[in-house]
Amino acid sequence: MTIVAETQKIWRQEAGGLYKPTDLKFTIDAKGTVIFTLPKGGTIRDNGSEIHFSPQDEKAKSLAQKLAQAQWGLAGELNWQVLKRKPEPVPRLISKQKECSSVFPLAAETDMPSR
Repeated sequence: MTIVAETQKIWRQEAGGLYKPTDLKFTIDAKGTVIFTLPKGGTIRDNGSEIHFSPQDEKAKSLAQKLAQAQWGLAGELNWQVLKRKPEPVPRLISKQKECSSVFPLAAETDMPSR
């Protein structure tokens, strides 16, 4: 489902009959960012990796959070007026010695002559 269709679906659920579906306007800028404008002037900007919203508009904040959850599940984090996808945890690297000895078992046992 496209971001516009997903946002319109969430908007219909959120509006609860208060607003018409056509009250949620959207445009797409030259970089591909989708900009949604709410009836009271709040905005939500989705560039694919981040969602920015008007901090003074509670409806924009609520809609942006639900949009992030629909896109990323629980993998989103809020930082003031920006929602970002949480980065995947990076596996902890093991020490070089352990890594080498598991790949080259004799390397850990053999003393290499120094140059």
